[in-house]
Amino acid sequence: MKRHPESGFSLVELLISLSVIMVVSALATPSVITSLASVKMISTAQSFASLLQDARMKAARDNKSYAVSCVQNDYTTVPAAIDGCSIIFIDVNGSGTYDSTLAGSTGRMEMDIQVASAVKFTTTDPSVALGTPQLSFDPNPTAAAVTPTGMARFSPRGLACQIETGKCVNITTGGAQTGFLYYMTSRDVLGNTHYAAVSASPSGRIKVWKFNGTTWN
Repeated sequence: MKRHPESGFSLVELLISLSVIMVVSALATPSVITSLASVKMISTAQSFASLLQDARMKAARDNKSYAVSCVQNDYTTVPAAIDGCSIIFIDVNGSGTYDSTLAGSTGRMEMDIQVASAVKFTTTDPSVALGTPQLSFDPNPTAAAVTPTGMARFSPRGLACQIETGKCVNITTGGAQTGFLYYMTSRDVLGNTHYAAVSASPSGRIKVWKFNGTTWN
């Protein structure tokens, strides 16, 4: 009687295959972690840009100015600086605080976004410390002057504006055009730092930027 060889893998072949898989996984893990952190950063930036665009469109539609402000996770505490922002919202009634009754009403009047975990807003341009050119946008007021209450405002014409003598002006008495600039930073578990930015030009054009370690694009 003729016997056929048994099919399958030997123990040695299985061990070799497992070793190869483990090596490939070890090499790929840092790249995956970095990519996920970058995606989270850009997703937050895009959500914030979308909220600014909503505020701009609402201002034009309702023929009044609206501000974008932020609070902490408890929905009531206004942080001391923008790096403490957890929830960013359109301040419909101008209170400077999040109104949950408006947020829960039909149409979500005070629309909001949740800032992703580990992502922080900052006024510091990372390209300056690295000796590379700054983001090609000069905001007014300066990034350092931006506060959690009224992070950005838009006029009934959909233009970026700031409060001056009780009015939301696109051009200040000093002749400076109003625009806003926000930086975001995040550090992944490997210690790598990621950066993004969102700009709102004086004309109301909103754009998301990503820093690749050398330049903004």
